[in-house]
Amino acid sequence: MLDRSPVVRSPRAQHSFRFENAWKLEPSFNDMIKESCLFYNDQSILNHLGRCAKDIYSWSLDHCNSLKKNIDECHKKKIVALEAITQVQIKFRYCPYVNK
Repeated sequence: MLDRSPVVRSPRAQHSFRFENAWKLEPSFNDMIKESCLFYNDQSILNHLGRCAKDIYSWSLDHCNSLKKNIDECHKKKIVALEAITQVQIKFRYCPYVNK
């Protein structure tokens, strides 16, 4: 028998926060963190952290949008280079002049 009861999710389960080290490379990141910390300083620690996380997320959409694309492009180039190296190694391994 199937359970047809609805799944209840807490509001926290919708988005999980994940800090990206690459954000620290952006010059405006530290200023945004300082502003966010000062702005929400009068709230409870959980509300404070939640609002800071939302600010960081919004900031990352504006400032780091191309970062993921750049990482993906580099990853693709790496795969192509590794495949080329593998082909050269295979040809070199079976070269009759080298393996005498």
